[in-house]
Amino acid sequence: MRNHLRLWWQLAFDRPGLFRRLQGLDWYAAMLDDWVRELTLAPGQALAEIGCGPGDFSARLAGRGLRVTGFDPSAPMLARAASLSHPHLSFQQAGLPQLPTENCSYQTVIAASVINVIPQPQDGLREMLRICRPRGQVSVLFPLIDFDHRRSPVDDASRPILKLWEKRARKLSLEQVEGWFRQTGLCQITSRTLLGGNVGVVTGRA
Repeated sequence: MRNHLRLWWQLAFDRPGLFRRLQGLDWYAAMLDDWVRELTLAPGQALAEIGCGPGDFSARLAGRGLRVTGFDPSAPMLARAASLSHPHLSFQQAGLPQLPTENCSYQTVIAASVINVIPQPQDGLREMLRICRPRGQVSVLFPLIDFDHRRSPVDDASRPILKLWEKRARKLSLEQVEGWFRQTGLCQITSRTLLGGNVGVVTGRA
């Protein structure tokens, strides 16, 4: 019960703390690592993380030699991200569908649990494509329609977090997001599932 109350308190009053707590969980970090493992990433590559939250994943990617810019519309999230420091890491307060950056600025553009939150997903994908370099990659991660926390391979202590995600998140299908990718003009589209089939990933080339 205490764990549930803490989750609801963080959701209401300390969302940066909740997102940082998520990043510290082994299963969540492993899910993100599994997501980007199949992307074409190399040291020195410019990468944009849209909806970076408190910046922990952006910092991990910068630690792998990528030049990372994290974008988030929330000032409290970026205030928490300011505690992170790396010579190849920067943050900007902005969100989809309008980012303050030039066309073709990044080789890779990623967004976790963003495309299912914004009001106009197609507009958001067009903006991700705009800032992506030719033949670069755009990839999104999102909860799936048939999300069921009971089939996720997590420890019991993490189960309340998954229940919260299942209850509160807007969910999408792989086919729906693949269609948006095609409508946006992305090509070579691939999709797969993570976290016991609860989370989807769709990736395409500019």
